[in-house]
Amino acid sequence: LLECALENVHQHGWTVQALSTAAMSMGLSPSIHGIFPSVTCTTRGAVELVEFFQEKCHAEWLTELRAMDTSTMSYPDVLTKILFMRLVKLAPYVSSWPQAIAILAFPSNLPGAVATLARTSDVACVQAGDGNVDASWFSKRIAVGGLYVGAEFYMLTDYSEDFKDTEDFIRRQVS
Repeated sequence: LLECALENVHQHGWTVQALSTAAMSMGLSPSIHGIFPSVTCTTRGAVELVEFFQEKCHAEWLTELRAMDTSTMSYPDVLTKILFMRLVKLAPYVSSWPQAIAILAFPSNLPGAVATLARTSDVACVQAGDGNVDASWFSKRIAVGGLYVGAEFYMLTDYSEDFKDTEDFIRRQVS
């Protein structure tokens, strides 16, 4: 249901309507997402659609990272590349992403949003070659998380080809 609902985000946004339309296209009741949460994997509505998309992007990103050779790249170049790789996953939904951000910003949704950001930051740091567990562990991940969020907001207003300006923004912040 969630996968099918992603196809409706362009028309209905990150809403329960996108879930309902997906259910109907599957020959199900439009309210199925609230009736049988164990079948449809939804109990919290639109936020689950956003979280599902984030998980899907994260899984695709991890697959790409495993195949990436960073042995000849500097830490700033690797960090720039991997953060940008994660951000461009949002590209198909960049016009509606402000709505997704607003949904994630609800107090009840913040724990999940922060956990996702923390995981993204940690993966980025480790993949870039910073796997040390020392006094700077937290500060590095907080800095990378802040950079990711800043770049995400930058991307929302980036109309350059292939989000080149966003990539340059990340590069400037990392350097």
